[in-house]
Amino acid sequence: MNESTETPKSGCLKLSSSVWSISIAGIIILFMAAIAGPKLIESRVLTSEMSAIGTLRVLYSSQQLYKEQGHANYGSLKELQGEAMKDYVLENDIRQGYRFTCQASKSQPSKSWWATAEPVEPGKTGERFFLITHKGDIYVSTTQPIVPNPDTGEVLESEQVYRLGSR
Repeated sequence: MNESTETPKSGCLKLSSSVWSISIAGIIILFMAAIAGPKLIESRVLTSEMSAIGTLRVLYSSQQLYKEQGHANYGSLKELQGEAMKDYVLENDIRQGYRFTCQASKSQPSKSWWATAEPVEPGKTGERFFLITHKGDIYVSTTQPIVPNPDTGEVLESEQVYRLGSR
């Protein structure tokens, strides 16, 4: 009778140690997810931002090609997608979490243009706003969309808006 009493106890010990092992493994997984989660989101945002800068550079090259094809003025996003960017897909003017616009200067459409990239969901799909000018200069803002002078396309730098680089 002693033996039958001991068997269930040892079985319970085996079961409880398995439960503890699974619980500890679960805690470790949750701890790793808590550490890695923000890095994964940060990595995704950074990838989207790098893609946005790359797309702005494609727009810059496409504008040059569009003008070389004999057009008097620089093209809109729709015109560029029809000709100079045939193989480059922007669905509804969006690519990897960024919305793109492209327009020529109101007073000098044959000399000046700019394009913007703004996160569709600021803070989630991207944290920074970008703009490229007809000169190839890329500007960045961490707080708000960048608005150039509508006549010249020039951007005023400030604490919130700074030049990232040029082509």
